[in-house]
Amino acid sequence: MLKFTTTKANGDTVNVLLNTVNYGDLLASDVETLNAIDIDELKANALIEFGASESDVWDAIYGDGSVRGRKGLMTSLMQSLSGANTDHHPNPNLQAHPTLKGANVDSITNAVEGAVKTPKKEVKSGIVVQLKSWVEYTYKLKACKYRTYKLDPATAIELV
Repeated sequence: MLKFTTTKANGDTVNVLLNTVNYGDLLASDVETLNAIDIDELKANALIEFGASESDVWDAIYGDGSVRGRKGLMTSLMQSLSGANTDHHPNPNLQAHPTLKGANVDSITNAVEGAVKTPKKEVKSGIVVQLKSWVEYTYKLKACKYRTYKLDPATAIELV
């Protein structure tokens, strides 16, 4: 197990205790699980549970992501396994705001992000996102349950 302290995006400091796992093994296991799914059975269940079309089910599993929110689980897992998953593009120009806790400032545009939290309007997820969550839960996929942490190089990590 690993133990370290980190700061969340909102500025709160938290202690983290993690089981160490090989994320690549989890991804490979999830790919194996998805490959074993009877796609016709999945389509039938998705139609009953969500009223999902055949293309919705296809996008939830194999979608290439050319339409926002319709990137399939298998596509994401395979890209993560190969190191080609480019979904997360953090702004490299963001720096902590000197006076606003939890806010960042873009060093080029000086735009401030995250200073005021506007309450989010409750929005129901699209059908493909609902299907992906349902497949992750139903087939007990493991990789989606793990978080990544970006740590300062000076962060002390203790092996417990």
